[in-house]
Amino acid sequence: MHYEWYTDSSSTVINGQRRAGYTVVTLHETMEAKGLPAGTSAQLAELVALTRALELSKGKRVNIFTDSRYVFGVLHTHAGLWKQRGMLTAQGSPVKHGLQILRLLEAVQLPSAVAVVHCKAHQREDRDVARVNARADREAKQAATLEPLEAENAHMHALIPSVGELPAPQYSHKERNLADTLGLQEKEGWLHSTEGKILLPKNLLRPVLQKLHQTTHAGREALTQLMNKYFLTSGLRPLASKVQAECLICQKNNPRPEVSVPPATLEPTPGPGLVWQIDFTEFPRTKGFRYLLVLVDRFSGWPEAFPCRNNTAKMVALKFVKEIIPRFGLPQWMESDNGTHFTSKVVQHIADSLQIPWKLHTPWRPQASGVVERTNQTLKRHLSKSAVLCSLHRYTKELQPLPLDVPVHSLKPGDSILIRTWKDEPLQEKWKGPHTVLQVSHAAAKVEGHKNWIHHSHLKAVPAPERWTVQPTEKTASDNLGLKLLFRRQ
Repeated sequence: MHYEWYTDSSSTVINGQRRAGYTVVTLHETMEAKGLPAGTSAQLAELVALTRALELSKGKRVNIFTDSRYVFGVLHTHAGLWKQRGMLTAQGSPVKHGLQILRLLEAVQLPSAVAVVHCKAHQREDRDVARVNARADREAKQAATLEPLEAENAHMHALIPSVGELPAPQYSHKERNLADTLGLQEKEGWLHSTEGKILLPKNLLRPVLQKLHQTTHAGREALTQLMNKYFLTSGLRPLASKVQAECLICQKNNPRPEVSVPPATLEPTPGPGLVWQIDFTEFPRTKGFRYLLVLVDRFSGWPEAFPCRNNTAKMVALKFVKEIIPRFGLPQWMESDNGTHFTSKVVQHIADSLQIPWKLHTPWRPQASGVVERTNQTLKRHLSKSAVLCSLHRYTKELQPLPLDVPVHSLKPGDSILIRTWKDEPLQEKWKGPHTVLQVSHAAAKVEGHKNWIHHSHLKAVPAPERWTVQPTEKTASDNLGLKLLFRRQ
């Protein structure tokens, strides 16, 4: 026989105290409706409801409907993975409601055949599923007001991390002496403390740590805390750190630990004007100029800055040959980052021809170009202050052209126009049309047959056609209507 059961729960605050309840119903009757202990959350109540439905359907073929996406996702997706990890998350912390999830995994094995189905909540009650689910919701709210049965919902489970099958322990003489000192008891070959912890032999410490780390990928501290919770052992912290360091997945995803090292120093310069650091910095575009080519003498800190329209290798070569070399002589070497304007063949060919070594700094390390980078910062800061003090922004704002208040064209609705073609083809017309203007703005027009507005610069006014022509249709005469003519303007 096939069964269909519906589960639901309710969690609400009554007189300042959170109360919860659950229910399991069928199409015509209520199988179970009970209250849960005070403080039970809505998620835990949904887990209890589905667990009880599975336990009540032991040995039966059953479809169980739930409107909780949480409990549906836990059972179908997450619970099995969490169990393999010892009910731990990827961060090594315990899974919320882990004990109830373990009970749910045990209960799902009880029916002879079961399907847990998700259904939408709060739907129109025009179908059996929506109607019964609405009744389950009402009864769950009523069950939340009932007094809970504490003992029935208290379940104790041993939450021990999954470390797989371990060989029989072989304790050393020193470990057995330690067990006698601590008063440990031997059970099935393992030495247990009164708190339930297991004395782990030293030869099994590394395999257990590796297995535990593979299931959680927890760090050294999380591994240490987890092991100390269930095992008695020594030398745990350094070995946990080593196991984590050997994990390639952790090495690819964990941040690199910062190690404090003394700062390095740049190679000393022999004199002024012999070693230059060079870099481009960007500014707001002004009269076509957007970049500033900055060179700084490493010995004296003397800066040279040249405004440029673009940051190309040609500009670098031009300023280097016409400004730096004539005024300061040939440098012993040059320093820059790995920008293409410095590593291009043009710049490197000039440096090789003049026998000037061009040293490139380490990529993604701006401190290597610290001298010129600091100069860039100083220049930008002082120019920003000067712009504010001189009210340059307000001055340029007043010089901006005013918005259009009159049309810049003479087009008007009804005019005939031609539209410029976007692509010039040899021996083809440059303008298409004519078309009729439907609407106009200050700078554009809406044209018949075109969805978008077209700028006036792409339109050409043409005289409206004056001639009318008469063209016969395919059927020029009719038995009833006589002659039929079509008038068309050209």
